Amino acid sequence: MQEFDQLGNLNCIYRGSVKDIYQVDQNSLYFKFSDRYSIYDWGEMPDHIPNKGKSLAAMSTSFFKLLDQLHVPHHFLGSEANGDYIKVKKVNVLKPTKVENKYDYEAYQTRPTNTLVPLEVIFRNGLPEGSSFFKRANDTHYLKTLRIDKLPDKNHFFNEPVIEFSTKLEPMDRYLSYTEAKYIAGLTDQEFVNLIHLTRDLSKKLSKVFEQMGLELWDGKFEFAFHLDHNGIRDFQLVDSIGLDELRVLKDGVHLSKELIRQYYQGTKWMNQLSSYKGRFGDNWKKNMILDGITPKHLDKSFLEITSELYTSFSSDLKNVISGHPSTELDKWFKKVKSYLNSEKKNILLIGNGGREHALAWKLLQSKSTNKVFITVTHHAMLEEDNIFPLDVQITKDEIFIKNLQKENIQFIVIGPEAPLVEGMADYLRQKGFVVFGPGQLGAKLEESKNFSKNIMFKAGIPTAEYHMFTAPNIAKDFVNNKNWPDGYVIKADGLAAGKGVIVTSNKNEAFVAIEEMMVENSLGLDDTTIIIEERLIGKEVSVFALIDKNTFKTIGNACDYKRIRDNDEGPNTGGMGTYSPCEWLTADDMSFIDENVFRKLVNQLKEENIEYNGVIFAGLMKTKSGLKVLEFNVRFGDPETQSLLPRIKNDFEELLYKTATNQLHTVNEIELSNETVVNVVCAAFGYPGTEGTPVRKDDTITLNLNKIQNGKIFYAGVKMDNGSLVTSGGRVLGVTGQGKNKDEARALAYQNLKQINFEGMQYRNDIAK
Repeated sequence: MQEFDQLGNLNCIYRGSVKDIYQVDQNSLYFKFSDRYSIYDWGEMPDHIPNKGKSLAAMSTSFFKLLDQLHVPHHFLGSEANGDYIKVKKVNVLKPTKVENKYDYEAYQTRPTNTLVPLEVIFRNGLPEGSSFFKRANDTHYLKTLRIDKLPDKNHFFNEPVIEFSTKLEPMDRYLSYTEAKYIAGLTDQEFVNLIHLTRDLSKKLSKVFEQMGLELWDGKFEFAFHLDHNGIRDFQLVDSIGLDELRVLKDGVHLSKELIRQYYQGTKWMNQLSSYKGRFGDNWKKNMILDGITPKHLDKSFLEITSELYTSFSSDLKNVISGHPSTELDKWFKKVKSYLNSEKKNILLIGNGGREHALAWKLLQSKSTNKVFITVTHHAMLEEDNIFPLDVQITKDEIFIKNLQKENIQFIVIGPEAPLVEGMADYLRQKGFVVFGPGQLGAKLEESKNFSKNIMFKAGIPTAEYHMFTAPNIAKDFVNNKNWPDGYVIKADGLAAGKGVIVTSNKNEAFVAIEEMMVENSLGLDDTTIIIEERLIGKEVSVFALIDKNTFKTIGNACDYKRIRDNDEGPNTGGMGTYSPCEWLTADDMSFIDENVFRKLVNQLKEENIEYNGVIFAGLMKTKSGLKVLEFNVRFGDPETQSLLPRIKNDFEELLYKTATNQLHTVNEIELSNETVVNVVCAAFGYPGTEGTPVRKDDTITLNLNKIQNGKIFYAGVKMDNGSLVTSGGRVLGVTGQGKNKDEARALAYQNLKQINFEGMQYRNDIAK
């Protein structure tokens, strides 16, 4: 068909949500099927389904060949091989005119030929779940016009196909009684009977074809045009096309039609409001929905792939069956769609891009409930992990961000770092309907403000050191001068300081210097130089983690960390240079004490303060001569403590976090932890932590021999992909773990694994877990 080569020069006389129509000559048209789709009279939906257009063209060709076998008149002339075009005989369309609220179909009373019948002719073999027929089933008068005495039960078939009619040429289709349908189309009594018999007969024959494919045909719709038969008598020919978009086909309760896509939108605000807007605004319903910002959401990628494969598989098997060959492809598709529909797997957005987040993503992906994990960094080395995907969008409180989440069908959001929590991102996302792991802005003040946190501790009766808050350096120095704490003073920035806002001093002079640095020189670059000064405690430090929701808590383990940059705890503080878990000197009695005197009291106080908290709490504690005392609270998983803690958790991690986020933590029986030890050693970039006058270096090439990593894992922190190579992009670059039956074995494995890594200027401590 050479005319197809000239399509670009042809006049497109109609652009639809499924196909475009091109004028070939006075007697023929091309139907060019597109990957667009339409449901609920909306018109073009937000997505395109790959390969849909070619599949619809192939289906249409196969169906018309079947009509030839059945001797049913039609307007099909041919198709382009392996293309998305078909050629058809042109039929005229006489559009009705609207007078006030009624449409005038007078032109059809003249009994035209070669003209579209202005009806959609609907056949119903049965009443499956979701059938629109149930909306009209209570109208006994309407049922009588359809010659129905008794309805079958839901999901059962009629004894004989029922034929309905709706308008074809009005902006909003409406169902018609038989009398209305006959009048609108200008049909004689005999023509009307012929049309019903033709539709019923064709539906039965199609059903037999679908039975050969292992499918059930429940209902569908045809379009007809008037034509003169070989005797010169006005008769009907089938026009337009037949495909999945015109039929409701099921296999074992699963839809193989547009109904599958319709189900995707069940429960969305857009779908829930459709009927209301149609009732309120008539023909202008869609315009008003758009003005109000109520539009259909995007299909997630997994569903888009399944839908695309549905169209290609169906068109292939239909061609085979009509040609006398067996159906093969749909069974393969059916297994995939059943797995998708039965799966409770979630697409998860993980906010954050450090080593902690890589550990969280790695652990979430081990869950039977996790489908994909998305991160918002496009070149992070974390993306090398299977099923971690980039979401190229800024994390902002705006609709662009929300629409991107909806497009990827994000069902659960886990917030890693403290900054988004302090900014109220968890609150914002919950308001938008997402399930979020992470406390709201008020709960995040436990980390944002040392003064707020200490105040909560004192009100709850949680053991902690004495403290005082200061906004003026001279008053702070006067306090130190008059306060004789024998072990020294701890100077803390009140706000967030990326783990660097604490200076431990041994005497008054060191405390004066620390006050000067933080409050006068503002060495941390904070907007607010408020500090707190607390009594220095002496003892061993440990980090203990618990999940908290509005009802209860579950302790999930502990770890010991190393803050200073160099061996023997020398050099400046960092965000953490290594950890190990569990802490061998923390006893079972200690853990019971922490449960009852820290976490339980905290949960009770948060209730008292009306602070709903759904996330993790990280308690930094010190075991002093007078017992365990809380140094601080953090409202997120620690970094790098998480890297040594998570490998020990045996529970389904996604389930733990999701139940915490949805106030179902009480349904978790216990937290199961491995008896093994995990050691994590941080490899940092040259110059880190950047407080000794040397800039932190970036863009150094990293060499890794992952094949030789034994009983451990490499977690990417400050690493990005650059032209296929790993390069440094931050201060703490990598976390290297080893997991063994005891601390010594785990430590040896971690340092053995570290030997498989190299980059210029790499620095790390040699005494982690020693």
